[in-house]
Amino acid sequence: MTWSFALVSACLFLFPGFCCLAGFLYAGRIERLSAVPDVAPQSTTSFVIVIGGAIMAHFVASGGFALQDYVCLQSQMCHPIDFDPNIYRAVTTRDLRFGAQEGAIFLTLLGLVVLGLLCVLIAVQFGRNDRVQDFFRPSNATWLRDLARASSDDNRVVLAYVMCKAGHDGIFAAYEGIVESVSHGANGQISNITLSSVDRFTIEVGKRGINRRGEAQDSAPISILQIDQSEFSNIGFEILQFDPED
Repeated sequence: MTWSFALVSACLFLFPGFCCLAGFLYAGRIERLSAVPDVAPQSTTSFVIVIGGAIMAHFVASGGFALQDYVCLQSQMCHPIDFDPNIYRAVTTRDLRFGAQEGAIFLTLLGLVVLGLLCVLIAVQFGRNDRVQDFFRPSNATWLRDLARASSDDNRVVLAYVMCKAGHDGIFAAYEGIVESVSHGANGQISNITLSSVDRFTIEVGKRGINRRGEAQDSAPISILQIDQSEFSNIGFEILQFDPED
């Protein structure tokens, strides 16, 4: 495969934008459930984040070079080097001497790495904001988002009661546990759920309604249990609020 100069330049230019997208996606998973699907790489949202993030990052970086020139002219204390460190000026003026300097190439790549790391940090901070996530990742499953936000609260615990399809003569297996993660399917339903500290019990479904039967006393709670959509028929949630003074 042949790498053209235009392709390499585009990858270098878009690198801060991809860092913004990575930070944004990572922020959506910090201390919360997977309340909405991830942003697809081919989606319009990812395109806007990558392009917009790259433009804003290079805008700030070029402003930093302009500030550097102003400080150097005013203070007269800058150390002179053999090349102009401003990569943007070198590109726009087609300065061939810039590419011939090993130090210039090193500083350019180092500057891109630092710029990318800054983009990740900033994107993570912005991505933690619920309003920002709601704007870029809209979803009709608002109830699931409420569960996600409740799970991120140290004073709350989200419990799930899962009724499975496996059963006999109106008696079905069921689980109760702390919600660790929930995956949201494209149809607005839960595709799978992961529970911790899981207790097992049975549910009797009859003409008079649904009755919870005895717990499974012969075994210890399950540490981690993941249940797929094909295995359960219904899920109920309960949010427990704890008093921080207790």
